[in-house]
Amino acid sequence: MPIPSTTPLRHKRAVSPSTVTPIRTPSSRSTSHYSTYTPTITSAGTATRLNIVTRVALEGKAKHGDDGASIKMYLKLAVPLDSVTPGTTVPLFPEENVKILSSQVHPLDNNSRPYNFLSTVSPLLHRAAKALNLPARTSETFTSAFGIPQSQATASSSRISKPESNSEMISPVDEQHSGHILVSGYSISYVLPKVFPTQSHEYQDEVYSRPRSRRLSISERNTAQFMAAIDMWVPYVSRPPRSPYLLSIPTPRCLHNHIKLRIFPPNPASNFFVSLSSIDDEVGSWDLTADPHVTRSSSGRIARSHSYNNFADDESSDSSTAGFSEGCGIQGTFPSAERIRIRWAKPQKSLNVGEGGRDGRRRVGVKSVKGEMTCVVRGRARPTELRQPEGILMDVEYKGTCTGVWFPGVATLLGMDVGLEAKGSEISWAEGHPTQWTVSGGNGYTGFDAGYSTTDPVQPASRTSSFESNSSRGQLGGEDLTGSNGFLNPPSRSSSTSSSSSLLRAPLPTTNVAEYSFEGSSSSLGSNPASPGALSSIPSLSVSVPDMLPSSPPPPGLPITLHLNINDLLPPAKNVFTFTISGTIVVTPKTPLSRLNGTVNGSDSEKPDPTMLPKFTILAADSEATTTVLHHQVEAPNAVIEVYRPTGDIYRDAQAKKTVLRHGGSTKCGEDGGRIVLRIHDPFKQDNGSVVVPSESVPSQPLGHIHRHSRTSSVASTQDTSEPLEIPLVLANVCPLAKTGSSQPSCYGVTLRLPIPISTSEWLEFGFLSDREKKSTVTNDQKIKISVVSATVEGIPVKFETNNSTKAETECADFEFMVGREWLSWVKVDAELNQGGELVLEYLVEPTDKGKSVVSNGTLDVLLPTFPVPIRKFEVDVVSGCKFTISSTNLEREVVCAGETRLVHYYLKEFFCPRLGLKRKAEPWKSDLKWFIITWLLLGVVILRTSKLDHLNSHIWESKKDPSLDLSVHTSTVTITTTLYPSPSPVEVPPAEDTQTPTTAAETLTPSPSLSRVAEEAPIDSPDEGPSSVIPPHTQPTLTLKSENPHSSPTPVIPTSNSLQGFQLYFQFPWLNRDSAELDKVVDVMKRGFGTLWRYLRVAYHYPLPPP
Repeated sequence: MPIPSTTPLRHKRAVSPSTVTPIRTPSSRSTSHYSTYTPTITSAGTATRLNIVTRVALEGKAKHGDDGASIKMYLKLAVPLDSVTPGTTVPLFPEENVKILSSQVHPLDNNSRPYNFLSTVSPLLHRAAKALNLPARTSETFTSAFGIPQSQATASSSRISKPESNSEMISPVDEQHSGHILVSGYSISYVLPKVFPTQSHEYQDEVYSRPRSRRLSISERNTAQFMAAIDMWVPYVSRPPRSPYLLSIPTPRCLHNHIKLRIFPPNPASNFFVSLSSIDDEVGSWDLTADPHVTRSSSGRIARSHSYNNFADDESSDSSTAGFSEGCGIQGTFPSAERIRIRWAKPQKSLNVGEGGRDGRRRVGVKSVKGEMTCVVRGRARPTELRQPEGILMDVEYKGTCTGVWFPGVATLLGMDVGLEAKGSEISWAEGHPTQWTVSGGNGYTGFDAGYSTTDPVQPASRTSSFESNSSRGQLGGEDLTGSNGFLNPPSRSSSTSSSSSLLRAPLPTTNVAEYSFEGSSSSLGSNPASPGALSSIPSLSVSVPDMLPSSPPPPGLPITLHLNINDLLPPAKNVFTFTISGTIVVTPKTPLSRLNGTVNGSDSEKPDPTMLPKFTILAADSEATTTVLHHQVEAPNAVIEVYRPTGDIYRDAQAKKTVLRHGGSTKCGEDGGRIVLRIHDPFKQDNGSVVVPSESVPSQPLGHIHRHSRTSSVASTQDTSEPLEIPLVLANVCPLAKTGSSQPSCYGVTLRLPIPISTSEWLEFGFLSDREKKSTVTNDQKIKISVVSATVEGIPVKFETNNSTKAETECADFEFMVGREWLSWVKVDAELNQGGELVLEYLVEPTDKGKSVVSNGTLDVLLPTFPVPIRKFEVDVVSGCKFTISSTNLEREVVCAGETRLVHYYLKEFFCPRLGLKRKAEPWKSDLKWFIITWLLLGVVILRTSKLDHLNSHIWESKKDPSLDLSVHTSTVTITTTLYPSPSPVEVPPAEDTQTPTTAAETLTPSPSLSRVAEEAPIDSPDEGPSSVIPPHTQPTLTLKSENPHSSPTPVIPTSNSLQGFQLYFQFPWLNRDSAELDKVVDVMKRGFGTLWRYLRVAYHYPLPPP
């Protein structure tokens, strides 16, 4: 690429870039100090990363009721001519959500003085020169300084209003020489001019004559300077009531930045509503912050009489009326940044910050929270005090997603409180495990603080906190702690003479610290208080700070304060905050007062108390949904976890139980959580020095109620109630039933026999499940009814209850187990006084619609009970002699015995759903009848065929005996020619001539299935030729046969025998005797038919496309 040449400029001026426009050749000037102005032609449209902005000034105004603010950005640009290409696009700052209304670019000379222009024509340039603090403009224009004729001015000059009287017409500088602003590649960019002025040879000699060791000053460098004015509209990122007014203005990277923003005043409150409690509130000002921080001039004064003299880095209030005739605003300088965010809101009330909220952070609000709590049970924990129940050791992990994080004030470094709750239980750290939480977060997360249970440590004297000064700590120590909801206590208004400490009333750090915020305070180090490395990374804190931290860790029940930077959670796209909290804790149910006082009887004292599953909750959430997942990871071999609903008596309410988990199992609870009981059965545990061995034999005769009660009471007194329940044996006898006089079963009955297990429950419960995925007859558009006929224990009727609702006990089983299933009925049998006895229960399954049958497509699906406890052996017996066989089942084994249908399954888990499908057997007499009919049909066909042949045979023989029956079919004439050759003899014989004697012989043809023609040789008559001595001995007659039919071919004469005639008469093939012409006609007809059929088949095969 060509590099523009240099020429000396008057007063060492520099010219700036312009946009891509057609190249014009300027005329030369007749000045000895300048050389000819020659344009440089290069290709444009290339984007270059170059920092050419040397000064930025922002001016704007926000009006009440608008959706944004009008912002004018003024830039001073310095383009290094030796390192750029004319016409290149240089990005200035990101576009984001701003809208460019108008823009102007004007060149400056080498002393940063604008070339002359009319203020009335370009008021935006006039404000730019004033905001950028540029020197007074020169007396000559850019075109006159470089001898550019007026004809090269752009057409935009024709749209300029007429200048004032007695003023010379000054046209704006052409974009070809000044460049222009445009939006390119999601950035606000500056397009360099396509033509740069060149310097004279005298100036070049002067540059080369300088010593190379001396560095060139800014005025001596080969640069082109411009000033740019951009008028743009910046919409609000957020607005009240849940957020402050927020403007995000993108800016180019620059070391000299100035802003002046005027903000509309808040609505003044009516004096009628002003109360004594609001006397100290200043109605006419805002709380205003800027990020990065805006440094105000020393002459500025704070508007509020009791405003903050010093502020923290994240919320130094810049609310001021200095320099603004009405309303308030912000004015000052700010450091280099990609954007400046300005927030303003109504002043927040002063808060009492106690020990619980000593971090000084204000708390955010959350619109909705969706969390997932995972609890992994590891085992039991020993109690720390006497008579205290054992706790449950578990690992907990919470994953939360917060949507709609908001805060109405101007602070940006905020906190969010997360609490761990377990109703009716106490939470403590586990011995041998870390005594702190592990916290991680997504976008916007900066740290956390778990708080301490002891007195706050003394801060080092060398450094004050960014939120709390040493002087304010004495006042904070006597104030109330934070409220129970996690927010700070309700605001209390301070008097006009007091100086309360709050988020907005905290001192700034010392001036020798460049970038400091409260993130380095000791309160933010709660995540790892014993880590010296984390503390030593902060320059202002000594390594000896960990010695001042409390020795005992904070309890896990204290709320955890997550530190957020709301700048990273701007709405609407990024307003989602995710975090994870994990740790190992011990959850111990609280001991009831009755147990502490010793008023509980012996049997109740042995019952374990349920433990409520803990879960984290966001204290400031509007709506929250948390699901809890429980995992069984107890290493004990006989450990089970009983899961109950969050409400209800687990020993008296059967509906309270949800499921039972073994090692490796898991279940999912609802939003209300659940309760658990960990039972570990010790097989070597003995009561009163003896081992209880329950008898498996069942009494053959029924016992009385009183005797049975005494027996079960004695066994129950020695039975360990912590042992998991199980049923040793369940017998089910299935009997299909049909109506009287019908052979089709319409229903079936089942008889259950099982011993009632010994437990503390009053009821023995089981249900009937339907499997929608198996498409059984139970769920195939056929409604059935399950009726319990009777329930007896040892022959004595007992009380039972049934619930035929399809939603009965839906939550009694695991969630994964119930997928695709539903309860058809739930049965409860009174077992309080009948434990140990044999239960005999009969139920009937029949369709609800009359006239229907439970058998569908020849298959009978049997409903068998599902028990919520394990079963050692489950046996199903179908009544012998029943006309059904097993078609499908999930029972493992079948008894191999002739004439019996019996299935057995061992070691059934809880809620095992047995399935059995029966199919009707084929009746043997029906199969015999089928073969009987087939045999007689074949015999009938043979007899009919034989009788038909006998009748035909008799008819043929009768026709043979009758001479009137002419069986001749064809008569042909045969001509025989005989030639005699005489031999020489002494007797003279006249010469003989060839003669032909026509002889007609009648040839009789007898038709037969195998012969086409039968010819008989006719006798040949010849004239007497005298005695035989005249004929030579070697003379032999020659016989020639000729047919008179020219179309017929000679047929050999085949002799016929009587033995062949019977075969021909019995089996005839008439189509062999037909003429070939008739056969050709039939074949042609068949070909045409098959051709038509083939065409139709092709059309149907290729439809809708035409056949190829």
